[in-house]
Amino acid sequence: MEHLEQQDREQLTIAMIAQEAVDSSSIEGEVLDRASVQSSIARHLGIKADAPRASAAEAGAAELMADLYRTYAAPLTDEMLCRWHAMLMNGRRDLREIGNYRTHADPMQIVSGAIHTPKVQFEAPPSERVPREMAKLIEWFNETGPLGATPAGALLRAGLVHLWIESIHAFEDGNGRLGRALAEKALAQSLDAPAIRAIAETIQRHRKAYYEQLQRASRSNEIRAWLNWFAEITLAAQEWCREHVAFLIAKARLFDRLRGKINGGQEKALLRMTLPSAVDPLTANFPLSGAACLLLWQRPTNFKMAGSELSNGNNGCYSMRTFWQPTPSSTLHTAFQARYITNSPLESGCRAIAKEYPWWSDDLSLLVRRLESDPVQGLPFVSTGALKADADTRVSHSGALRLFLTQFTSPLVLILIVGAVLSITLREWTDAAIILLIIGGSGILGFTQEYRASQAIAELRSRLVRKVRLRRGGQEVELAIDRVVPGDIALLKAGDLVPGDGRVLQSDGLLADEAVLTGEPFPVEKRPGAALVDAPITERTGALFAGTSIRSGSGCMLIVRTGKDTLFGAIEQDLEKAEQATEFARGLAGFGLMLMRVMLVVVALVLMGSMALGRDLMDSLLFAMALAVAISPQLLPAIVSVTLAAGARRMTQSGVLVRRLQAIENLGGMDLLCTDKTGTLTKGAIALSAAVDFDGATSTEVLRLAAINATFQTGMTSPLDEAVLASATAAGLDLTGFGRMSDRPYDFARRRFSVSVSQPDGGRITITKGAVAQVLADCMAVWSCGSPKPLDRERRSAIDAFVRDSAGQGFRVLALSSGEDGAACLQGFLLFFDPPKPEIEKTVAALGHRAISVRIVSGDNRYVSAHMADLIGLPSGQVMTGDEIASLDDDALAARCRDAHVFAEVEPQQKERIVRAFQKAGHAVGYMGDGINDAPALRAADVGISVDSAVDVARESADIVLLRPDLNAIRLGVEDGRRTFANTLKYVAITTSANFGNMVSMAVATVLLPFLPMLPVQILLNNFLSDLPAVTIASDSVDPERLAHAQRWDIGRIRHFMITFGLISTLFDLLTFGLLHWAVRADPALFRTGWFTVSLLTELAALLVLRTSRHFWSSSPAPLLLWSSVFVAILAVCLPYSGTIGDTFAFSPLPPAVMALLMLIVLVYALGTEIAKRRQSIVSA
Repeated sequence: MEHLEQQDREQLTIAMIAQEAVDSSSIEGEVLDRASVQSSIARHLGIKADAPRASAAEAGAAELMADLYRTYAAPLTDEMLCRWHAMLMNGRRDLREIGNYRTHADPMQIVSGAIHTPKVQFEAPPSERVPREMAKLIEWFNETGPLGATPAGALLRAGLVHLWIESIHAFEDGNGRLGRALAEKALAQSLDAPAIRAIAETIQRHRKAYYEQLQRASRSNEIRAWLNWFAEITLAAQEWCREHVAFLIAKARLFDRLRGKINGGQEKALLRMTLPSAVDPLTANFPLSGAACLLLWQRPTNFKMAGSELSNGNNGCYSMRTFWQPTPSSTLHTAFQARYITNSPLESGCRAIAKEYPWWSDDLSLLVRRLESDPVQGLPFVSTGALKADADTRVSHSGALRLFLTQFTSPLVLILIVGAVLSITLREWTDAAIILLIIGGSGILGFTQEYRASQAIAELRSRLVRKVRLRRGGQEVELAIDRVVPGDIALLKAGDLVPGDGRVLQSDGLLADEAVLTGEPFPVEKRPGAALVDAPITERTGALFAGTSIRSGSGCMLIVRTGKDTLFGAIEQDLEKAEQATEFARGLAGFGLMLMRVMLVVVALVLMGSMALGRDLMDSLLFAMALAVAISPQLLPAIVSVTLAAGARRMTQSGVLVRRLQAIENLGGMDLLCTDKTGTLTKGAIALSAAVDFDGATSTEVLRLAAINATFQTGMTSPLDEAVLASATAAGLDLTGFGRMSDRPYDFARRRFSVSVSQPDGGRITITKGAVAQVLADCMAVWSCGSPKPLDRERRSAIDAFVRDSAGQGFRVLALSSGEDGAACLQGFLLFFDPPKPEIEKTVAALGHRAISVRIVSGDNRYVSAHMADLIGLPSGQVMTGDEIASLDDDALAARCRDAHVFAEVEPQQKERIVRAFQKAGHAVGYMGDGINDAPALRAADVGISVDSAVDVARESADIVLLRPDLNAIRLGVEDGRRTFANTLKYVAITTSANFGNMVSMAVATVLLPFLPMLPVQILLNNFLSDLPAVTIASDSVDPERLAHAQRWDIGRIRHFMITFGLISTLFDLLTFGLLHWAVRADPALFRTGWFTVSLLTELAALLVLRTSRHFWSSSPAPLLLWSSVFVAILAVCLPYSGTIGDTFAFSPLPPAVMALLMLIVLVYALGTEIAKRRQSIVSA
């Protein structure tokens, strides 16, 4: 400090004392304006200062810190403590005793936990004992001082006095702040100088541990852990202050050395290198240049704490012994570079921090330098995008090649390749060429379909890619999440998902939801600052983590880790490995595995039967190989992917984007939809209908106060605020002269937000807007007839009646007050109206016709929600409120929710409970939401639905994203989902039944016939041609009755369907065998040609008959399916007469009589299948 000039020394002292006051109050949840506190302290210390007028709380906190600074050496007395308490409680009207010890007879219990389940941590001594207990404390404090009878160690004395006064709890409120003030006084007396430390700032960063240590020590006589923890915190605070003072000294020396050597422009350029003031509150008025940071890093010696321990001295007192070791800066810097700095693989010029490095505890300015970034400019706008685009192109090309090659890696195709090699070895050139052509054709068919599906999915995902606001090259840009690299400066607002792990550079009421990492349900305040190296995640208040979300406020962060290198990325990888497939996917996999096992058994039996009958080994082996391919569902995965992708593309045309293809099954199976009102049931065009005072009269003053509140709040952009500002503009209101001082962002527990502003006359006013009940809870008066009136029971009843009447007419009512919490004055009400969408009643009815019940889940007033339910035609039923839900356990809620169509005044966590209650009642639940508070319910629902304009955390939690918030889009999406699922099920059912029938037929024919029933190349050709129309089933039409009800995967019904229609196919195959072999007396060539024709035509007939639960002639297939089937049928009939082509496949021309007989068999098969379908059909399930 002596290196600074007098003015700088005074300013630094005031800044650090003010920050300590602000932080001490922040620990207790009270937000003070630092500039106001700093100005007040300066005035108390006799230093000239110009600053806005301070509130009562800010003035009191400043007076206390100034008094502590001036009178640190004075003995502690009752009068001093009571005077300090009066300063702290300045302006409070909710306490019975201010400036005196508590006197009430009620037990003084310190509790924690939820309001409805409080947990008593400890009970302080009764009020009557407080004077005696405080006399003991004061006597001990003065005797253990440096000039007392039994001096004690500084850290021991500071830690004990803090714990002691906290345990006595001498005052109704403010005991923690007084305890921290006494700890500062104890340390200052030991140093014989007013100490400047950041104890409160350091405690704030470890707030949870602070309270845990206090509670643990207060409940028992074991205080060693508390003293050890407090000593560590004090030393950390001292080091924190020392670093900041060193920064200022470095800066002063730098400018002294350059004075007279640089011109004004160069000096400005140097100042532009200054770190932003938001990096650290203490440097707001003392910005540090990059060069100053460099000087600090290269100062002659750095010190590190090698170890510390708490030892019991001879006098029975505890003292902290600390060992310090000097480390040359150059060695330290080189070691750091070698161990922790690595080149980023994404972009030259951008550095990455090694995984083991504790970046959350590093000095922020040095961390910025190590990542070669700049808080103001961000990373340079260079090759990141170009390199990424080039990488994407390479990945795309390599991905396509890899996909093509995978078509030839299945065991079945490899078997055919082996068969082709054997044919070549035996010089069977024709067979080898045919096999290779069919392998290539099947591979190209599968690749084409899967590639188109993957491209469609990629296109859909590109429309849903999450964007991040970054500072690049001094400009604000919006880039895809995969473009974010270490060193980027990310800009955050409420609703954003944090794009990576990193440090907070700037915060304005920034609250983060870290439940995904910590399980803690409440958001955590984030602001610049370092944590201890071994601090748990919950105590790293200066760090943000990927996967978490911003609940309120705004800020910016330095990205240190991205992607899989983040903490959440590692967890996500583990989850992906352990992620379970959907029921549909598990069913498909299990069913395919079952068919493969049966196929292997049948093929083995066929091969052994052929060998037993003395047939040619090579012919038998090739026949078995071809049979394995023909009767296995090798295209099943590709067809399912194609069907789902085609359904997803079709749903996109209806305004529905699918984030996960498996969600199509869930969307089709949905039978209950929970949705909010705003923007879904209503137009979403909220307008301010009226601003009225308590007496119900239109009030320009209420509108003006509301406009000030909306103008200066810094949280999320709200349609309500936009409506207020639009009305204020239309009314010509002038807000000139008002300035923002501080605000308290909206959160879902407080349900209101407050803004403190300076007025043109120099005064200050706090304006609060929010839910009526929550605003009234902090009011003591109402403004009525030109003056404040007490808020008594009669006026509360009048307010309740006004709100109920207004809400019954469809108005959303917010209350507006002025003044501090606990002593505010209700100014009036804001009435908003959002009309229902045109024909929304018809849309709700249409969903009802699709067996989907709609339930309103809203945080709005119960009367507004019930009014909306009446307007849209929901069944009249019980309206459940958040209070009722809170009083029920999960089983009771599941029983009660069945009859409720409206859930009003619900809190965010209750939305998830409602979803789970309906699931427990047996429903497949869809949930539609677009806000921060909807994310848990979206994840819990069977199908989460959000909109394209939703906040990041809601959109990323959803399975389905709507391009517009419209229930009709959901109806169309449900129909498309059911259509897609139906077509997928068609292919599964029809293909498996045909394959099963072929297996049985081949097994029987091999034993009964003296020759192979079909040549290998004929089997492969049959399989290839039958797959051509099958791949078009994705675009097939679906009967309307299939869309009327939810559909579920039923593997038992599919198995029964497969056996029934597979055996029908086998029966007609055997009939064909008998007629050809015994009636027609066909030779092997004619027999194989006839069975090839019948087999292919019956597969096509089954496809057209079983695709619908109606009579097949009354349900038209899609044109592509119909004409591809007709084409293959004509080809099947013409192939025997095709000359050279027919000869290549060993076909023989069929006599007309035989062809007619075969056509009759196919016709009878189609009719028989139709009759059987009417009694047993998967399609009607």
